[in-house]
Amino acid sequence: MFREEVEKIWSQRWMLGKILFLLTQYSTLLGIIPYIVLQDRIHIGAMDFKACLGLYWFTNIMMMIVSHSAEASLWLCLYALLGTKKRYLILFTTLFLLFVISSATFGLRYISTVRAVPISPDNERLGYGCDLVPSSATITLSTFTIVAYLNLAKTALVAIAGVVTLLVRYRRQNNTLLNVIRREGGIYFLSMIVLRVCDTIFRTPGSPVKDEYKIVQVYVHTYIPLFPQL
Repeated sequence: MFREEVEKIWSQRWMLGKILFLLTQYSTLLGIIPYIVLQDRIHIGAMDFKACLGLYWFTNIMMMIVSHSAEASLWLCLYALLGTKKRYLILFTTLFLLFVISSATFGLRYISTVRAVPISPDNERLGYGCDLVPSSATITLSTFTIVAYLNLAKTALVAIAGVVTLLVRYRRQNNTLLNVIRREGGIYFLSMIVLRVCDTIFRTPGSPVKDEYKIVQVYVHTYIPLFPQL
């Protein structure tokens, strides 16, 4: 697998597609290690507050990069399927940057409210090294609500753009829509869109449907970074 990546990706020129692939691939790997240290029972004892916060910031920034680079890969594929016309590039870039800047701003705002506290004896015995809590419940709730609605709007827009792109592409072909989807990787786009739509609906405040066991959330964090690499 790595040899195939070296042959097909590393040998290419440094263009946007290669950069997005590498960002998605290696930001995921870089974010896993500190995430394990923070969330899993690794029995290393209580960690320094600064170390806990540093790992927390690094993990979340890596995950933000993964999420945005995966979505940028989707927009880039949609742009290519529409014939690489300049007006689509301008439109997609503007929409993508608008949502990225907004969600990143509120995401960093939330991260900045988190602080490290002395680890409880029970957690220390269980093998955890850090205890992290938001410093302001009010800011946390309002930020979460804003981010949830931003994600809902973004996901709805991506879903519409994805479906429209496949339909436009289908109209230009002599094959059936199913053959076009299968041949041009449309199943990956549709799967990514469906997962994001379901996850966003579950996370939106006031939604009557909830993902109680975080099943869809796990699929989103696991498989969406894989789709741009398929």
